[in-house]
This record gives sequence, C-alpha cells and structure tokens, in this order.
Amino acid sequence: MIENRSAQSLSPKSAEPDLALIYFGSLFETLRQAPESHESALDALAGHIILNERPKTKLGLAVQANAEKWLRRDLWSADHKNLSPSDQAVRILVDSTMRMGCA
Repeated sequence: MIENRSAQSLSPKSAEPDLALIYFGSLFETLRQAPESHESALDALAGHIILNERPKTKLGLAVQANAEKWLRRDLWSADHKNLSPSDQAVRILVDSTMRMGCA
C-alpha cells in the first residue's frame, strides 16, 4: 500500500488542458510578427490549430479564433459584390465549412 502511494505521488501531473494549444498559438504569433514572410508556415500552423487541437478554456478558444481569422484573411480582402458568382460561392462555402468545423 505504501509503495502504491509513493508511485502515485511520483507520477507526472496532468498539464493544463490547452498547453499545446497555447504553445502553438505562441509560435503562430512569433511567425506572424517576424520581419520576413512565413505565410505558408502560418497557414499550416493555423490549420493544425483548428483541426487538431480542441480548446477547453477561453484562452484556447481565443487562440483558435486567431488562427481562423488568419485563414480567412484572403476571403474577406475583396468586396463580395465585385467577385464573380463562382468566387462568391467559394467564399461562402469555405467560410461556412470553417464555422461548422468549430461547432
């Protein structure tokens, strides 16, 4: 019984629920603020944050929202009315899909 208690006390404690998400968010911000452009790395990292990390805290939700905003940056740079009908449809479809993935 004493051995079991000492083994339990030595076992590593669980990390914060969003520790990986916070790490990826910090890396994302470092790359985003770098003087040289890292758009492809930022796109990949933002996709990883959105698809692979499930936020459990408000801070995690904020990191995920920032990644989503990055991926949508090109969707909203042009005026919707000036886009061709097919480009309008693509923009709506991609944005709706990203929103559904978060729900």
